[in-house]
Amino acid sequence: HFAPPSKETDHLTSRAREAEARAEALAREVGRLKTQIAELTKGSEEKLNKTKEAYARSLKALKEKQNELDNSQSERVHVSLCCLKLQRYKVDLEAQNSKLLRTVRTLKAAASDETE
Repeated sequence: HFAPPSKETDHLTSRAREAEARAEALAREVGRLKTQIAELTKGSEEKLNKTKEAYARSLKALKEKQNELDNSQSERVHVSLCCLKLQRYKVDLEAQNSKLLRTVRTLKAAASDETE
C-alpha cells in the first residue's frame, strides 16, 4: 500500500504549481508583447506609407517647378532672340532713314538749283 504524502511530495507539488503559474504568466506576457509588436509594426508601416506619399507629392511638385523653370528659360531665350531681331530691324531702319534724309537733301538741293 502507498505511503501517506510526505512533506517532500507537498513541496514538489507546490513548486510544480508555481512553475505552471509562472509559465501561464509568461505566456500572457508573450501574447501581450506580440500584440504590441504587431501594433508598432502596423504604425510603422502606416508612417512609412505616409512618408512615401509625401515624398511622391514633393517629387511631383519638384518636377512641376522644374518644368516651369525650363519653360521660363525657353521663354527668356525666345525673348532675347526677339530683342536681337528688333535691334537689327532698328539698325536697318536707321540706315534706311539716313539714306532717305540724304535723298531728300539731294532732291531739295537739286530743286533749289533749278529755281535759281
